[in-house]
Amino acid sequence: MPDLTLILLAAGLGSRYGGLKQLESVGPHGEFILHYSIYDALQAGFDQIVLVLRKSMYEAFQEGLGKTIHSMCKPRYVFQELDELPPGLLLPPERIKPWGTAHAVWCCRHHVDGSFAVVNADDFYGPSSYHEMHRLLGTLPLNGYTYGLAGYPVINTLSEHGAVARAICEFDSSGFLTGIQERTRVLIRQGQCGFLDDADTWNPIPDSACVSMNFWAFTPSIFDELQNCFQEYAASPTFRPGASEFYLPDMVGRLLTARKAVVKLQPIRERWFGITYPQDRDIVQTELKLCHQAGIYPHSLWETQIGSKFPQPG
Repeated sequence: MPDLTLILLAAGLGSRYGGLKQLESVGPHGEFILHYSIYDALQAGFDQIVLVLRKSMYEAFQEGLGKTIHSMCKPRYVFQELDELPPGLLLPPERIKPWGTAHAVWCCRHHVDGSFAVVNADDFYGPSSYHEMHRLLGTLPLNGYTYGLAGYPVINTLSEHGAVARAICEFDSSGFLTGIQERTRVLIRQGQCGFLDDADTWNPIPDSACVSMNFWAFTPSIFDELQNCFQEYAASPTFRPGASEFYLPDMVGRLLTARKAVVKLQPIRERWFGITYPQDRDIVQTELKLCHQAGIYPHSLWETQIGSKFPQPG
């Protein structure tokens, strides 16, 4: 099997959290969530790790990770910068925030040769999810347009402390995605899962509704499609140069609508957890401590710590 890569999206600003939540110590020995993601991916058989950062974050990541993960792997670092844009597009002067998750993946186009998975660096997906997605990646034709998506029951993914963004999935009887729609304000209200739409109308959804947590399986064909979709998106009348973001679920939804790709849904029964709000940190710490106590993880994820320098971003 060709090498399989895991891309961790770590360029977010953490505006709701108030800082770099990607480097928040939550494990019993000071581990970050992304330590667990890398550990789980390597255990599942992934060969290469790619971290997508903003250039301004590089020193913080070097300081925070340099003495831990290098005992197990040598990740590649890719910068998601505002001015790295497809041909024909110029950086709007008012643009400050990153372009979004689809742009982050597109920035990796020169650094990934084979099929790959994508996860958020501040989300805990559970060990079995990496095994399931590694297996799924191995079944995808390398030059094809069949992709994969990990689907979680929405009830397993919500924060107790406020609304979160979730992409709600629809799929057919064969397990292929038929639609996906990003909802930016999903929450639990009076014991019921649901979301608030643009008119602040409450829309209930079943606890078992399948949602994307941005855990994708792609083949290299996705890079050209990302570029095309970004160019089309930037030319649309709804595009706001200073605020619009280019999300992976929206991009994949465009490909599905155009019948240019199919996406196999991989059900995941793990409980997802992550850091969106400061109050989430205590919950994540408790959950990870229980994982160690249950033997899901060893006493120390990185038994040997090597203080080697990070490789320079490609």
